[in-house]
Amino acid sequence: MIKESYKKRIFLTFFTILIFIVIPFSLTSNGDDVSAQIIDEESVGFYQSSTCKISLFQVLTKNFSNINNIYVNNNPYPGLECFGKVTGLDVVNETYILSIGTNPNLTFLLQMFLWLSLLFIFSNKRESKLNLSFYPLLFIPALFTSQHYFESRFYKNLNFYFNEQLQFPNYYYLTFFFGFLLFTFLLKDIYERRDISITALLPFIFIFNGTFQGLNINIYLIALSYFGIEAIFSKKTNSIFNILYFIFGVLWIFNFKQSSNYFDGDKLIGFINTSENLGSLIFWILIFYLITNGILFLVNNEKMKISLKDIKNNFLIAGSLVVFFGLMGSASAYINFFNFFIFGQNKRGMRDLNSVAGNAWRGFAPSAEFIGEFFAICILITVFYFIKTRDRATIQDLLSIICIFGLYKSNNFAAIVSLIMLTAVIIFYEKIKINKKFLIVTLLVIFLITTLIFQALDYERYSSALVEESILHSNLFQYDDPFKNDFTKKSYFLNKDYKSILLVDSNNERASTTLKIIVDLYSQNINVPLVPNPISVLSTVSLFINRTEMWGIFIAKHNPNLQQSLFGYGPFQIVDYLNGHEVELDVPTYKSSALFLPHSSIFDGILFFGIIGVIILILFYLYFVYKKRIKENLFLFIGIFYLINLLKSDSILYISCFVLFTVSILKSFELKKYD
Repeated sequence: MIKESYKKRIFLTFFTILIFIVIPFSLTSNGDDVSAQIIDEESVGFYQSSTCKISLFQVLTKNFSNINNIYVNNNPYPGLECFGKVTGLDVVNETYILSIGTNPNLTFLLQMFLWLSLLFIFSNKRESKLNLSFYPLLFIPALFTSQHYFESRFYKNLNFYFNEQLQFPNYYYLTFFFGFLLFTFLLKDIYERRDISITALLPFIFIFNGTFQGLNINIYLIALSYFGIEAIFSKKTNSIFNILYFIFGVLWIFNFKQSSNYFDGDKLIGFINTSENLGSLIFWILIFYLITNGILFLVNNEKMKISLKDIKNNFLIAGSLVVFFGLMGSASAYINFFNFFIFGQNKRGMRDLNSVAGNAWRGFAPSAEFIGEFFAICILITVFYFIKTRDRATIQDLLSIICIFGLYKSNNFAAIVSLIMLTAVIIFYEKIKINKKFLIVTLLVIFLITTLIFQALDYERYSSALVEESILHSNLFQYDDPFKNDFTKKSYFLNKDYKSILLVDSNNERASTTLKIIVDLYSQNINVPLVPNPISVLSTVSLFINRTEMWGIFIAKHNPNLQQSLFGYGPFQIVDYLNGHEVELDVPTYKSSALFLPHSSIFDGILFFGIIGVIILILFYLYFVYKKRIKENLFLFIGIFYLINLLKSDSILYISCFVLFTVSILKSFELKKYD
């Protein structure tokens, strides 16, 4: 039986959705006698001539059983008078595209109230009320409103009311300023009155992606920035992090070069910079600093104790809900639309379950790798729980079967292998208390064996694959015939004469700086016994994990100067990488404009923070290991799981993964409250 409190919460949840979802999409224009018709070839003209008069729920009622070949598209550009109403009907490849107005101004308010209401409903009353400062109320509205000005190219294409002029009164800016002010005030009031645990909420951020439709912003960015400002004014930040980040920030700003390059956000929307100007750079530098401090603030101030059982149950429930609503969205075009609206998805959900043709759970996850890792973590937590507690399984634990199905459909082989390996480690560690000296010797032996394997490999086949792939995707030579370009490049591969390629036909000017470094490192003669060439090792690893092509594209595209190589471009700055250097892509024409990410969170880190930044993060982790400040808990294994998988995935670019990974690392450390 469901406890009475949970019955009440479920009732309030449905009532909240009724108010903020059903009603706005049911309203029609006053005085109009226009009614919905069955969607078919004959009604296309009717809907095109009756825009902004028929509500979505009118169409749904009339076409409840007519769901074949219908796709409900969200159209954010029209004004408020068209919100929730049909703005057009078109036929594309025998599919009826029904467009519904979702103006960002009203959408922002509806999604804000919906998500904050659910946060209030599913949190517990505090024993004693907190008193937080009012400083965030002064900074948050101004900070997030400024983004609309700095990223105007993104917003002007998505909102009929957009006005970038810095004049008073500019009602567009004022609307969002007071909207952010209202959000901040409500969040402050909720957190002061309700006991909110970031640990308890972690799995549910994979359901509620929290991206506001028509905005390049996410609810978690606003919330975490709020707590970040609270941490600063309450002097609850880490001084070492503050100093290092300030140094990096100054270098990013002084090394910045403005350009007209633009990125529409695609599946990264809400957690990425779309423009390349100084204002947007500073905005995202501040955002990363605030959300990092916000996470640290919430972790250190978490009062409510969450049991391992509750963590396990929450992850299983969240994983199962992703599968359930994903399947519902694939079965119904209307549910697919409301999934996008209610859960704040970056991309529209799947329309079938073909995980090969696309992302099986797209909508709830922008990438199959990302959601596969989440399902694997749900199962890993369940395994960890039963190994540690030896409890008997309950009916609720059957939800793990649904998570296994989700993992299978995500088609993420790396996540499955990592799950099996970590499960074996947990069982081995629990059954056999490992002597630390024995562990060190074992790791050294494994390292020695691995080194010998690398030395024994056929370098003719493995060691140069990444270099050759990078050259093939570089815009070298300028023959009109693409085949001749490839043939000329490959003629140099026979003798591994990669340096010569860069010395002819002005190729040195066309090659990226990263390619030049890779070629130079590979061409060095390293005669140290048992130490393989680093590029050869990287190339071999890329082949084993099927990342040679994607990493080759990254090397061909990444063209930083010396300072950018060392310190990166700044957090969330990917525009220059995507558009700053031309490459050759051997893909079909319709895919040539697709989003080609580095497919490694390590490379993403190099883009944002440079080689020095990544090294600092690695040394920071090793320091805590050396000082024995690592907790042997659940979050240690979640962190290790991510450290393994982030080598070959871009999951860190999505806020759900970023928050879970960061919290897991922090909860794996024996941290002082505030160093």
